[in-house]
Amino acid sequence: MDDASVEVLQGEGEEKVILMDETTKFLKQKFSEYYKNNELIYPERFGRREFGFMFFDREGMTRHIGFNTRNEIKDFLVKNAPMHVYHSSAYYEKPDAPTMAQKKWLGADLIFDLDADHIESAKGLAYEEMLDVVKKETLKLLENFILGDFGFEEKHISVNFSGGRGYHIHVTDQKIFSLDSSARREIVDYIEGIGLENVFMERAYEAKPYAYKIYVKKPGKEMPSQDEPGWRGKISRGTYHLCNTLEKMGREKAIEYLTAKKIRRKTAEGIYSDLFDGKVRGADKIKKGRIDVFSKNSYLEQFTNIALDEVKINVRGAADEPVTSDIKRLIRMNTSLHGKTGLKVMQIKIDELKKFNPLNDAVVFSDEPVNIKLIKPVEMSMCKKNFDLKKDENTVPESLGIFLMGRGFAVKG
Repeated sequence: MDDASVEVLQGEGEEKVILMDETTKFLKQKFSEYYKNNELIYPERFGRREFGFMFFDREGMTRHIGFNTRNEIKDFLVKNAPMHVYHSSAYYEKPDAPTMAQKKWLGADLIFDLDADHIESAKGLAYEEMLDVVKKETLKLLENFILGDFGFEEKHISVNFSGGRGYHIHVTDQKIFSLDSSARREIVDYIEGIGLENVFMERAYEAKPYAYKIYVKKPGKEMPSQDEPGWRGKISRGTYHLCNTLEKMGREKAIEYLTAKKIRRKTAEGIYSDLFDGKVRGADKIKKGRIDVFSKNSYLEQFTNIALDEVKINVRGAADEPVTSDIKRLIRMNTSLHGKTGLKVMQIKIDELKKFNPLNDAVVFSDEPVNIKLIKPVEMSMCKKNFDLKKDENTVPESLGIFLMGRGFAVKG
């Protein structure tokens, strides 16, 4: 089960009641108070959505629940104080029906889930650093694809902090409601740059008559134009950028850079010479739209592979394919609380995302002191304050205490 969403499974396991300790009782009480005292934002057309919940005092998930009014949802949250609150990305004729077939699927939002567990560069980092990496990937996905290549309007896009390890993006444009799983999977394939091997197209033979003879111009590889839409333009711009990067490095550093891409030094030397040595430099030809500037086909192949890989690393999105392709996914409800952090699942305006800091902006609990017992030392910041906490007894602000108890780093003192 990932951080931001839950896969909808056929059937439902039995719930098992858990005896609550003082820590769990405290968390449940605070969650109930939050839902009672704060205004909540409910998903569009919530009456057509299935809701699911996980609780502090029982195992498993309670789902196949539908609500007719906002008050019904709020009353349920105040009374039950769930650990996690989800709703379906899909719309159903009968959202509270006990089986998926009986629900009668009507359509679904398009969901992109960016979670630290699925982003290699975020693994092993401290919580704050990890969130920063995931935010950068979210911005990349938004700018390069959702707003860029796909051209969705901002009014149909909702960016939410998940309350835990990442972000999820909802696209509610009616044009995508009826897309099936395979069509949504193709969207992810495009974002990840799958199947881009033929970007550098081979030019056809050119035959021209001159002085009673036919002269044939041999085929070669052509560069896409920099201003082409989609991946072709991205790769063209990335290839120019690679040339400029190598030139600025100088010969020896550029060769080291190329050999670090797992090619032989002799090949790296040949690539560099073809690009930058001689009166007519290969790099200059590339900037004029030619890519077949290398003395050996193996140099051309290695160079274009490096360019393609670098563009993919710098441009492609990191959306979790199973979430995006799933037309019956459960996703966290905006303004609900994440049971493992106490942070709020919240929508962020796109132009404010760069400045968004979850450990300041998604904190909802007070700075009233609370006693906790840490199972190990903790060093972190929250609400613009730095904390260096030792193992065992500590007095901390309520918001930090709930965060540490939710993550299993502390118990109620």
